[in-house]
Amino acid sequence: MTIKEQLLEQKRQILNGGQVDVNLFKVRSLFKKYYVKEDEAESNYKLLIDSWNDNHGNYGAHDSLNKRQRVAGLLNVFIEDMSDETLPSTPSKAKPSQMKVFITHSSQDAQYGELLVELLRSLGLKESEIIFTSNVAYGIPVSQNIFNWLKSQISEKPFVIYLLSENYYQSVACLNEMGAAWVVENEHAALFTPEFDLSSKEYRNGALDPREIGFYINDEDRIHSFINSLSKNFDISNNRPLVFQAVKKFLKGVSGIESHISKKPKNEAINESSKSKAKVSNKKNKESAKPLIKGDLYSKFLGLIEADKLKVDEILLLHYMIDTSRIKLLTGWQLEDEILTIREWEEINDVKSILSKNYDGVLRRFEVRGFTEVSEVTSHGNPKEVKLKEEISSHILDLPEPALSKIDKVVKNNFHDHSTDTDTDEIDDFPF
Repeated sequence: MTIKEQLLEQKRQILNGGQVDVNLFKVRSLFKKYYVKEDEAESNYKLLIDSWNDNHGNYGAHDSLNKRQRVAGLLNVFIEDMSDETLPSTPSKAKPSQMKVFITHSSQDAQYGELLVELLRSLGLKESEIIFTSNVAYGIPVSQNIFNWLKSQISEKPFVIYLLSENYYQSVACLNEMGAAWVVENEHAALFTPEFDLSSKEYRNGALDPREIGFYINDEDRIHSFINSLSKNFDISNNRPLVFQAVKKFLKGVSGIESHISKKPKNEAINESSKSKAKVSNKKNKESAKPLIKGDLYSKFLGLIEADKLKVDEILLLHYMIDTSRIKLLTGWQLEDEILTIREWEEINDVKSILSKNYDGVLRRFEVRGFTEVSEVTSHGNPKEVKLKEEISSHILDLPEPALSKIDKVVKNNFHDHSTDTDTDEIDDFPF
């Protein structure tokens, strides 16, 4: 089905009483697929939105056949200017994007990741073909939202390297990345750090199939097989001596990291992560002991959380903002964009769809409570983005332990119940 045919269907639905906001949202998605320049797609979409607004710029006010005909007529102008290519075979006017290697890893295993990056560069991969967030040269661009940027990179279907370890499965951020990459069915390879236990329950119950063959990062033969698999999508050097030297250097580096870990006292190596968490916890407990100032917005905010005065969907919105490191939220004509992001987040984290269904109402309650303020408006002065007020946003990623405990309790009570699922402990022995 061509893009024109799909747009004509949206036009027909607008004229026949369809939900115009939904139809226009689909039109926007089709515009993005057709127009090479994103700003051209957005400017044309904005013209359609403006034609649906009333004279005061109010979105979708006073629905009428006349307004529907005006929107449909303008949409028809855009359609008539389009060619008839079908979606699967539409030749892109832009250069095809190069597949990238995305190394998803725990920050505590960054040393292994750095060695992988060095190996890939030695084999011929360019800096622009590697995503490795522990190194700013290969990480997230300045001013980009972490969650949205990673999501956009994953949606381009990179070759994903899962650098799996105990640290990885203890990290919520890592599990989010794993879920997002798994959902879009990327090509991937699972690499295990030397000390990783393949019989761990976290690994056996994770998104990756534990019966799928992975390999330890210090297995020389499997490293060479891995390099051969990369050659299907990337320009790997044909200089065999250079490849062997690069692999030997990589394995030497892995051995050096192993040696460093093994020299630590046993209890230090095992409890290092726990000690770090304890320090953070102690810091937060000390902060929570500070007296609250009467009338202070942040104090009011904490008081409502700790007294269980916020509704479930409000707590879930706070958890969403903390988990995605965001203080700004879309509203107005951009409302559906935020809801789609929330739905993806809910699916990845296995959270019930309470927030995505009630998002508009939660925003209104946050506004009434005085938690948010408008941060961006349309050309007609209508809100299209809100943000947490400074008194709250400056603390949102470092809340005291009592508040975090309340939030965690609500979130745990709103995960999907999979108690009737097949017991994954009965999985067959691994073919490793």
